[in-house]
Amino acid sequence: FKRLYPNATINLHEVRAPEILQYMQNNFANIGIMIQFGGSDDALAFGSTSKWNTCKLFDDEFIGLISSNNPHAKQEFLTREDVLSMPLASYTDRNDPITQKFLELFPQIKDLFLLNSSDNISQIVVRDTAFSICPRATLINNHLAMEGKIKAIPIEGLHLQISYHMVYSDNTALSQGERVFINYLKAYCLELFRLSRD
Repeated sequence: FKRLYPNATINLHEVRAPEILQYMQNNFANIGIMIQFGGSDDALAFGSTSKWNTCKLFDDEFIGLISSNNPHAKQEFLTREDVLSMPLASYTDRNDPITQKFLELFPQIKDLFLLNSSDNISQIVVRDTAFSICPRATLINNHLAMEGKIKAIPIEGLHLQISYHMVYSDNTALSQGERVFINYLKAYCLELFRLSRD
């Protein structure tokens, strides 16, 4: 977007869904992108008031991520036994709903590395120290996946979904630039979804 509109000013803050809603209620932000998991309907409930609009951008599914050097990298999918034979690399927050749900499905997981960024998780996966899970669409611009150092493989029996929503002020409160950004983001997400399925 900045390449197309170099004079645009965009401030990005990465926070959890409840904080996004609080930012918007306090007029700190006019547009929020919410990643929701496990049937959470914060965006939909928030958008039910006349002041806010919500738009589902797309749904995505989680997929296994392993080193290309891992012996399982040539498989069509990872079995339960494969998953249980490897440590899992995930985010530092053990209460993260994605990590919790995965551990409910695979309670006998061998070991758990709790790391503080997706870059750190990718690096431990490249070194074949652990595997991870991630939404399929996040791999499109992942340089390690593009270089063939990590490989995305479906996990048998894993049905974890994630939804991406945009929440924004009622159109009367938006600037022309904000409206252009919203339309750009909708088109970009449609393309991202298409590419993730190719």
